[in-house]
Amino acid sequence: MAITSDPALVLDLLKPFQIVVIAVAVATGGLLIWRIVTGTRPQRRALAIGTFVALLFTALQIIFLSLSVFDADLPALQDAVRWAFTAARAAVWYGFLFALIAAQLFAGRSLHRLVRGSLRRPSQRELEAMLRKPLGDPGLQLRFWDSKAGAWDDAVEPGSGSTVTVVERDGRPAVALIHDAQLEDDPELLQAAGAAALLAAENAELDGAWHEALRELQRSRARTSHAVDDERRRLARNLHDGAQQRLIAAGMRLALTAERATDVALRRRLDRIGGSVQAALDEIREVSHGLYPHILSEQGLVAALEDAVSPLSVRRNKISRHPPELESAIYYCCLEAVQNATKHGGPGVSITVTLREDPEGVSFEVADDGSGFDPAAVHDGMGLQNLHDRVGALDGSLSITSARGHGTVVSGRVPLPRGAAVEGGNPTR
Repeated sequence: MAITSDPALVLDLLKPFQIVVIAVAVATGGLLIWRIVTGTRPQRRALAIGTFVALLFTALQIIFLSLSVFDADLPALQDAVRWAFTAARAAVWYGFLFALIAAQLFAGRSLHRLVRGSLRRPSQRELEAMLRKPLGDPGLQLRFWDSKAGAWDDAVEPGSGSTVTVVERDGRPAVALIHDAQLEDDPELLQAAGAAALLAAENAELDGAWHEALRELQRSRARTSHAVDDERRRLARNLHDGAQQRLIAAGMRLALTAERATDVALRRRLDRIGGSVQAALDEIREVSHGLYPHILSEQGLVAALEDAVSPLSVRRNKISRHPPELESAIYYCCLEAVQNATKHGGPGVSITVTLREDPEGVSFEVADDGSGFDPAAVHDGMGLQNLHDRVGALDGSLSITSARGHGTVVSGRVPLPRGAAVEGGNPTR
């Protein structure tokens, strides 16, 4: 009727027009079925709801128009088909709506799974494999934008049948997905996959920076510990080779002078001065030993610890020689723990010191049956913090277990350097 106002010509044109519409409906139905059969799994999922409604609509349209083209005299069937066709026409829009809702829900579920998987800090290849399953694209590839270089980290060259979807962040490209061109019909899922990939990449970058900061902190603590030990050794050596030797020489000269003195009063004064020199010498030896005992560097951890905690015994297996920083860390930790137990537990406290070595590391434990304390209530914890710092500088661990009335156990473990030889055995006294 838009072409001519002649009713007879309109009726003549109506039938060819209906035949063309039937042909288009048949082609449309065939195309939808072909896309479902040949499409990827996510594409079939996306087409499931809308395609069912569309196929129902096209089928009813074909039946309705066919009855008109062939002048069928079936009024009951024509009325039923007419009402069904009208309902299907209205349902097409709801089919689109439900298809969009289903796509959003599936994208949300997929994003949830992808985010959980990204928490495992996957590599780029692992991330690609993780994204291929929900997208149904075995050839999926990821490219990340390198802001420093101002380019992608690899070539973005889609092959035959593939295309590229770029996910932006703050208006700038962030992730490029090279995927099957059929996935362009599911943009929500592509955006969710790109967001998950970006989140995983940033999480891995932050995690790497965090671990690097921890390693740098550990190296800094190790350098500090090494510097302290070196300074201790230097001071101990200077005291031994300098002040201690001078005091010994002065004491010998005083003793010799006192022997030759004929004045009794002078001899007594010289003897008293000699006694003061000897007392100063003993104090210097004690300080020197406390700074860095000579026996620790010469004979090792076991000998130094047995000498320091005598008359306590040290339970141990076969302990090998190790780098100075490892031996000094365990030595001072054990010594600090023994001194704390003696200080707070009183003279009647029983203290047990245990050393064990295995192929992975050296463990130590200092246990006492003293009054104990509440670790949470300790505020002046510099000594305890020093223990943690010494062991932590060597990537070790320290545990302090105590309760009021139940004693205290200070235990720790320091890993051995790679390639260290270990001679083991059963704990002995």
